[in-house]
Amino acid sequence: MKKDQIKKLNELYLKGDLVPFIGAGLSYPFNIPTWDGLIGELKQEIDINLQPAIDFYLKRKNYWNAVDLIRDFGNYDELEIQEKVMSIIDDKELDTENRDLHNYADLGEMDFKLMLTTNYDNWLYNYTSGKKSNPVNLSRLQTSSENLLTPKIKTVVHLHGTLSEYDTIVLSRNKYEELYSNERYTKLFGLLSGGKTFLFMGFSFDDQYIRRLLVDYKNYFNRIHYIILNNPTDDIIKEFKQKYRLEVISYNSDNSTHSNELKQILWRFSKASLGNRITSLYSLQHEMEELIVGDVSETLYDLLEYIQDGDISSDEAFEKADNLNKRLANKLPDLVRKSVKIGGEIHKEIIHLHERVSKLIHYLIVDLMMILDPENCDIVMDEEYFIDKYLKEEKIGFIRFDALLENEIRNLEKEHSKV
Repeated sequence: MKKDQIKKLNELYLKGDLVPFIGAGLSYPFNIPTWDGLIGELKQEIDINLQPAIDFYLKRKNYWNAVDLIRDFGNYDELEIQEKVMSIIDDKELDTENRDLHNYADLGEMDFKLMLTTNYDNWLYNYTSGKKSNPVNLSRLQTSSENLLTPKIKTVVHLHGTLSEYDTIVLSRNKYEELYSNERYTKLFGLLSGGKTFLFMGFSFDDQYIRRLLVDYKNYFNRIHYIILNNPTDDIIKEFKQKYRLEVISYNSDNSTHSNELKQILWRFSKASLGNRITSLYSLQHEMEELIVGDVSETLYDLLEYIQDGDISSDEAFEKADNLNKRLANKLPDLVRKSVKIGGEIHKEIIHLHERVSKLIHYLIVDLMMILDPENCDIVMDEEYFIDKYLKEEKIGFIRFDALLENEIRNLEKEHSKV
């Protein structure tokens, strides 16, 4: 994997613009047949004397012609083919408890809000951690496909149907053409490919389905997308770039495994992301410390000294407290934007911290108006009263917030050290 590819994927990943597009190869560790294996299984029910014709097309990776022959020789309709596919996969699929053997746990733990797959199984969804929506079967989607562009929680979208709704399974040429002529698919690919970057994985360079999809939707691919391939030739790399606008990320599994090589690719650009997140958290921690411990605390103590010395009028005290509140409010959007980019729930904590401090300043303004009007006030603004009411940790909550940041940094540094 080239350094410029790592840098570009890292940038896209951090911005939330990288969308994994997952093919059959990633489900293979769960004993789910590849296209060759699946069609080979369907072939077994056909008269043995007719099978060589099917094998002819299978050897040439012409899966649609092979499926057409199975349908014609077996006198099956579309639904029967779909049901047989479901039964074959259902009988064969097995979970593997060893995460080193597959990449769904790797993808599921990363911060991808949207993942597309042509697979029928739910293993990607099962291994997706954190908040997630139910798997989406695009052909059964009731709402607008535009809603999938910016999902708030992790979402897995099945493009070719699911086992649980086997009548939506796409295998034959007729089903594929019916599906991809649907306006919902056309619109989704137009919107996604214009604003997002696809990272294709789990496909081989002779995969008929992905090649046809890339040809049919070529007009929508106005930017460079990426595909991960095992040991492609220079000609294959050149063809994918020129014909499909796909930049190839290559690996060689001769002395390794596909899953290990894919892990390295995913970790290499997410490791950079981890490093960026750690740096950003330290920067955010410093900014928050300057704002709360510095600006807020110093302004409040200055007010206390002015009041005790009698060197400030009620209007001046009110203005100082109000200006502090405005500075906080002006700082908040930038701090929230930075924390959202970092990820996690830090932005919510910043909002809560701001709300607490802002509320304290409002209470202070009310107190000041009373304190600086001796005729109507019996409050003595000494240091003990001031600290107890405005600067105690349980009032502001900065120490708790800082501890949360420290914990997040330690967890990320621990994760970063493993890579």
